[in-house]
Amino acid sequence: MARKKSNPENTVSNTERTGPVYQFPHRERFRLTPRTDQELDMLTHDLLLWCQQDEAISLGGFCEISGLPKARLYEAAQRHEGMRKAIDIARQIICNRRERMGLMNKFNSSIVMGTYALYDPEYRAYRKEIAQKEGQGEGKIVVVLDKYPETETVPEKRSHDSD
Repeated sequence: MARKKSNPENTVSNTERTGPVYQFPHRERFRLTPRTDQELDMLTHDLLLWCQQDEAISLGGFCEISGLPKARLYEAAQRHEGMRKAIDIARQIICNRRERMGLMNKFNSSIVMGTYALYDPEYRAYRKEIAQKEGQGEGKIVVVLDKYPETETVPEKRSHDSD
């Protein structure tokens, strides 16, 4: 049986996809390392277009489709303010989509909550505050009980030798 040749521009992974695959118009211009501000502007534009698709559920997906390693994306964000803002916008859009899909049971809610802090800075700050309070003992309640007197409800402890 002959195998079909796949078009590398439309191939995202080995899984079959439904719906259109986002085409990156600027992909061939900078390969894997955008160098100039113009190339970073093009990549920023691609990111903002991509994150509006229903299939955009993680920033790693953008890196996978565009062919840009995740480390390079974050290096670009350090050098280029537009890219930094685009990543923040994309995270917010993805965060809202993931939460909505979790509420509609299209996503496993434990997966959504496990990674929610990666996408929502307010939730990240909240979890950090809770963790600090728990670490300082503010979230713990200590109950000290006096020793019960020997009563009928609390009999004297027997040893196994007296039987």
